[in-house]
Amino acid sequence: AIQIIPLGKRVLIQPIAAEKKTEGGIIIPDTSGEKPMHGNVIAIGDEVKSVHVGDVAMYDRYRVFEFELNGEKQLIVKEEDLIGIIK
Repeated sequence: AIQIIPLGKRVLIQPIAAEKKTEGGIIIPDTSGEKPMHGNVIAIGDEVKSVHVGDVAMYDRYRVFEFELNGEKQLIVKEEDLIGIIK
């Protein structure tokens, strides 16, 4: 399998699809076509200081480089376009 290692201040993220849950516990998949705004940090460049591999990071959905790798959507995001970490 191919592995991507981001350079400099870039972060590799696997987006997490948004799901909605009703009060009764029924999960409704997001079909609105709206892009997710958070995902799992898979790899980081050697200059990244604010996140670590394994974090769940929020990012600006309009400032990403999106591609598919091994059949899964992946994103490269500049560290400055990260908004926060979900704990």
